[in-house]
Formats: sequence, C-alpha cells, structure tokens
Amino acid sequence: MPGPDLQLIKETFLVKEDGFELGSPSKYCLSVEMGSTHLSFAIFDPVSRFLKQIGKLVFEFNEKKDSYSALFSELLLKAEILTPGYHSVYVTWNMPGATLVPVPFFNETNKEKLLSLNYTLSANQRILTEEVRSSGIKVIYAVPEPIKSFFDIHLSNHRLKHIATSLLENQLLLNPKSNQNIAFINVNDKNFNLLLTNKDGLRFFNTFEFQNTEDIIYYTLFAMDQNKFDPLNDRVILAGEIEAGSGSHQMISRYIANLEFAITEKTIVRGEGLTTIPHHFYFNTINRFVCG
Repeated sequence: MPGPDLQLIKETFLVKEDGFELGSPSKYCLSVEMGSTHLSFAIFDPVSRFLKQIGKLVFEFNEKKDSYSALFSELLLKAEILTPGYHSVYVTWNMPGATLVPVPFFNETNKEKLLSLNYTLSANQRILTEEVRSSGIKVIYAVPEPIKSFFDIHLSNHRLKHIATSLLENQLLLNPKSNQNIAFINVNDKNFNLLLTNKDGLRFFNTFEFQNTEDIIYYTLFAMDQNKFDPLNDRVILAGEIEAGSGSHQMISRYIANLEFAITEKTIVRGEGLTTIPHHFYFNTINRFVCG
C-alpha cells in the first residue's frame, strides 16, 4: 500500500466556462472516462447542451502494488465533480480486453468463454455486456470490482459503457450507412483504439498499447491492410491529444493521405472559455453525452 507521501496522481488539468460553478449538480450532466492511467470528465447543461467544464487527472497506478482505496481518495480529493446528484451520468471504461461478437452468437452462459478469446480474466473482476445500438453487435468486457463499486457508490445513477461501444455508436450516428471506408483512431495516454467501418458496418475494433508514434502507424496500417482499407485513399479520422502540426501529426500524415481530425458533435455548444480546447481532444468524453 502506498505510503502517506506517495502521490498516485501526477498531473491535473481543468478548464471551464467563465463564471461557471457547479453549485447544484442536478442541473447538469456528467461524462466520465476512466482507464489505467487517466480519468477525464466533462460537464454539460442537458437542455442547451452547453459544455461547461472539461478536466483530466493522469495517474500512475499498479493494481499489484497500489491500493485502490488510495487511488480513489486522491480522485475524490482532486476531482470534486465526483459527487452524487447529477441529472444524468455517463461513464466509459477505456481499457483493452473487450470481445465483440454478433448478437446471435451470444448468451449469458458463454460470455466468459467468449471474453477469454482475447482477454485473460483475473480475480476480482466483473464481466459486463452491452449491445451496440443498431449494429447487432454485443460487447463483452471486464471491470475490476473496486472500480465498479466506486462508481456505484459515488455516481449511483451512472450508465456504464465500454469504449468500444461508445466509439462505435458515435461513428454509426455520425456516419450512418456510409459507403466510405472509414478508419477512426482514438489516442489515449498509453494505448489507442482503432475502429474500421464501411458500408456493411463494423469491420474491425481493437485497442493497442504503444510507446511511440511509429507503433500507432504500424498497427493502423497493418489492420487497414488486413481489412483491405487503403491508407492513400480511404478516410482516416484522428481523435485524442495530438496537436495539429506536431511531430506525431506530421509523421502519421506521411503514411495516411486523407487524415483529418475528429469534430465534436455539432449540437454541443462551447463558450469562449472552452474554445481553446481542440475538438478532437477528449473526443469520447464529450461525445458520450450525445450517444447516452
């Protein structure tokens, strides 16, 4: 268990609309995304869809040596928005290990076997399932019991989804029955989600760990090639905290011709206080509000 001087949270970021104070949470919606290294959040007005606040906490946590209770204590201390009483709460679990299967192949008795196809289930984890709307796809994944209990206790009215479900629903909503081949790359702190869709729907989804930009390029090009997508002609959308014009952006552009940054759903309103945040930053955290 960490000593009293060991801080798990290494970086905090917060930006909000001028003059905004949370006050009564019942007036607002909260979106939270959590992975192995981060917790990001966004607060909205549910009527106007006005984005009020965005924040992120970056932490270093190792389940084998660190205590969940220590992590949760720091999160509650530094993310004061983690409080009950919101109009609605959307939580996204952004971790590798989901298995996506056609609905006809799924039943409750075989979910553990299906999940084990690409994920080794450990002790103290809960298997969860959800259906991707309008797709005929079932997502099977595992969440550590302490994480699930944390959200059950502190944000009891939350709706939990895996990042695969959230991103796929978002892309099906933004590009319904598209005749295009579309690759969607969502870059996180230490891994990225890759989603390939075409006129027939989902072709590929996976989460890859990476150490540098070359890894992102390698896994993306390999997956596109295996699914007969063309990096020189097909549309590729990039989300995540990659600055436009940065070295990473320029390097990816060398291999992918039609690269564009993701755009937040157009019904979400930003005031001057949040216009400095690029639309492709915190993409899932913000757009999760639209898909529910």
